[in-house]
Amino acid sequence: MEYHNIRGLHRIVDSIPARAKWQSTHLAFADKRQDKYELHYRNPLEAIKALLGNPSHAQDIVYKPSKIFKDSTHSTRIYNEMWTGRWWHAVQVSDREILTRHF
Repeated sequence: MEYHNIRGLHRIVDSIPARAKWQSTHLAFADKRQDKYELHYRNPLEAIKALLGNPSHAQDIVYKPSKIFKDSTHSTRIYNEMWTGRWWHAVQVSDREILTRHF
């Protein structure tokens, strides 16, 4: 991206999607109260909102499970992401069954 003056630079900076803010706290354990540790973290829900709300991630976000196979014979399944695993498929089926029974 190009800019020709400070106003143009500010427009570019303002167009960057919001991210979860870093927070800090100090941590000490009961057995060694004199040793304090600084902990930096982000609110997980804010981080998820920032990731899902960022248009540059739109093509990479997967919302449903999928099965990937090595070739057209479907004899060898490939597991390379969470959404290709058996667990995600099982959870999706469980959720559907629960919803079907209760609604």
